[in-house]
Amino acid sequence: MNKIAFGLLRAGLDASDSLSLLQCLLDGGILPAGMFKSPMAVVQTDQLVLEELVERRLPQLSAHLRVKLGGAAPLAPATVSWFLTLFVDCLPEPHRLRVWDMLFVRGYPAVFQACLAILELNQPALLLCATPVAVYALLQNVRAVMEHVDVDDFGALAFGQPRSFSVSASEIGLLRQQVSLTMKYRSTRGQVTGQSFESVVLEGLAADGGLYIPEHLPSLPTDWQTQWADLSFAELATELITLFVGDDLSRDQVSTLVSKSYSTFSTPEVTPLVDLDREKKVHILELFHGPTFAFKDVALQFLGNLFEFFLERRNSSGGAHKITVVGATSGDTGSAAIYGLRGKKNVEVFILHPEGR
Repeated sequence: MNKIAFGLLRAGLDASDSLSLLQCLLDGGILPAGMFKSPMAVVQTDQLVLEELVERRLPQLSAHLRVKLGGAAPLAPATVSWFLTLFVDCLPEPHRLRVWDMLFVRGYPAVFQACLAILELNQPALLLCATPVAVYALLQNVRAVMEHVDVDDFGALAFGQPRSFSVSASEIGLLRQQVSLTMKYRSTRGQVTGQSFESVVLEGLAADGGLYIPEHLPSLPTDWQTQWADLSFAELATELITLFVGDDLSRDQVSTLVSKSYSTFSTPEVTPLVDLDREKKVHILELFHGPTFAFKDVALQFLGNLFEFFLERRNSSGGAHKITVVGATSGDTGSAAIYGLRGKKNVEVFILHPEGR
């Protein structure tokens, strides 16, 4: 917000007019509510919306980013600042003022139209980028390119007729809903993307040797601090896990699996928080109440039930799916894995350990 205020002042407005325009942007319904509030959930979501719009409007560039670069060069690392500063950093002043004019006329969709125009103008150079680092570096320095683009040509491409990047508020709303409801996973090495929660649970490591991570972080409910304050371990686990499973599990199914998993613990608190010195706010979290007294029980008791649930569901239509888990350990991971997987249908586990230990 400080950069936006600076941009208003730099445009020649006095402090009072700048404050009024900033207030209009924030409270006048032009920018989305909560856009600048931590954890920036609105802006995170809109980066995914922008990637979907690029796929629709600039398919050649989208294919290059997703396929030729292995899906490892998302736009967000560079474009998130375009949204948060309303192009103060990436556009020359005449171009930025043209976007701001359209922002007050057409509303928030003008931000997406400007992004698409910037990307098309830089598309030839982006298509030559062979690494994600090169893409990021180019987009971080896009202002230098835009200095040589006529402001009227830029405005015509972004907002003019007949050839412009028309984006409606309703399209943005539908895309927001779509990306918010879809939880997909990608490999840390970038070669595998768009995987479901079920598939990554059963697969383990990605085919490219990477670890699976969410393609985007889900947003917490706005009132989570009050609504979740008094939840039990199982209730809180259900709320959090449900955010990451997408369409693969219903809330009731997650709740059932959570209850089954932590019924094996010796205390209903599962991981009780014990006061050591209440006055000094010193506490200790006990993680040894699982069946093997290892903190790994917290994860592996749940994972074993996930394996069983997903495999039984796949086999209910006549399949014969099973998994074999092989582990190598000199510590307590092996016993925790055995206790998490023993007795689970369609699952077998082999744990290797150093001889004599």
